[in-house]
Amino acid sequence: MESSLKLYEEILAANPKHFSTLFKIAGIYLALEKELNLAIQQFAKILIELNNVLTWEQPVQEKDIYKRKSKSGRLVWNHLTHIPGLIEVLERLKSYQGVQTITPGVIGRAKSHCPSLILKVSVPIRGGFKLIARQGKTFQEVFVL
Repeated sequence: MESSLKLYEEILAANPKHFSTLFKIAGIYLALEKELNLAIQQFAKILIELNNVLTWEQPVQEKDIYKRKSKSGRLVWNHLTHIPGLIEVLERLKSYQGVQTITPGVIGRAKSHCPSLILKVSVPIRGGFKLIARQGKTFQEVFVL
């Protein structure tokens, strides 16, 4: 897994905005579990870059990507059931710049099996993005505004 991480980091050095590579690196960090902070930073970087592309705004400065806000966003609890480990990841994600509200949504069953927790940006929505969290045969929508 670490050899593939080095390969993806080389690809990312050549093209810093290669989104599929950003997702792969974030997934590897998330799978390693000890690198949870690095995974959260990767997902925050992906959200910022996607927001810049979709809103045609000036790019966020490199130094601002990981800068903490003085006031963190909020995590909305609509349900008492969540995918195991998801809330811990969302609690860390809400403290990054640009994240105002995180709302976990519908929980459902998927056909394929996913052994570890994976977060994937699904579609842009008005004011943010929809993420899909997967673990086992369960998925959960997460809305990040």
